[in-house]
Amino acid sequence: MKSLGISVNPKHWDFVKNKPKPSCPNKEYIQKIILAKETELQETMMEFASEQKTYTTTTLANAHNQKFQLKSVVTFYKELIEEFAADSKCGNRLIYKSSYNSLLKFTKGKLDIPFCAIDIDWLKKYEKWMRSKNNRETTISLQFRTLRSAYNKAIQAKCARKSDYPFDDYKINKFDTSTQKRAIAKTEVLKFTQGSSRFRQTAVRSTK
Repeated sequence: MKSLGISVNPKHWDFVKNKPKPSCPNKEYIQKIILAKETELQETMMEFASEQKTYTTTTLANAHNQKFQLKSVVTFYKELIEEFAADSKCGNRLIYKSSYNSLLKFTKGKLDIPFCAIDIDWLKKYEKWMRSKNNRETTISLQFRTLRSAYNKAIQAKCARKSDYPFDDYKINKFDTSTQKRAIAKTEVLKFTQGSSRFRQTAVRSTK
């Protein structure tokens, strides 16, 4: 049984059909509340099913009590940045601020979207946009890793749904972040050593 926080006189309740009788005062309003609660529970059941989790009536009710508070990407990012600033985590604040600014530019300021809007197609467009701005692989990798981290934090805070998570299929380890090796040619090394030798000889003569 799930309480709705309202009461109805027994004479106005149909115990067979488990709904208010036609004569019940505020019948439409009560039915609307019942329907809303049923919809919420059905959504929770679908979440369990999509994540392949088993559940009982007890776990379902408890999960429903821990209600999601879905937040937009812009709201959650701002809260993260403020939290890092309050904790004096300047490095994290700068990284997430950079990611936030990049996303704002990509969406042309229209970042007031739910996390579920960030799907594989959205990520592909974001990658294409960053490449069009001549961003290096290391920069692209950092921005995607920061966005993925923010998405994970939103899921943990129940501000986004695991079932909408796109990074299981969109892999970001494809970005080449290896540092290109730099070598000095042998001829250049010889020039350097010869120059140093002449400098030492000149220095010796000048001290005599």
